[in-house]
Amino acid sequence: MKKGHHYTIRLEHTLNPDGSTPDDQPVEFNFISHDEIFGILKKLKQRPDIEPETAEQLGLGIKLFGGVLLQHRNSELFSTLAPHFADFMKALKKSG
Repeated sequence: MKKGHHYTIRLEHTLNPDGSTPDDQPVEFNFISHDEIFGILKKLKQRPDIEPETAEQLGLGIKLFGGVLLQHRNSELFSTLAPHFADFMKALKKSG
């Protein structure tokens, strides 16, 4: 078993803009992170410059995207973004 914190993400489409119920199937996947993500979300929610609801979306999005970015760091598509992502992460950590 791979080391790290193991997580499951489940995304459900619960309501369309017109109020109807969507028929999309939920998406669910597992991933592993070296970080304890709930601790990161808790810290982000305490920041005065990010609303708590937004903080959870941001934290989860960063961890998911950052993991994919690291997996594909040698890809031309992702390599152009990597320096900017690193700068953003440094600024986020420095200001928090």
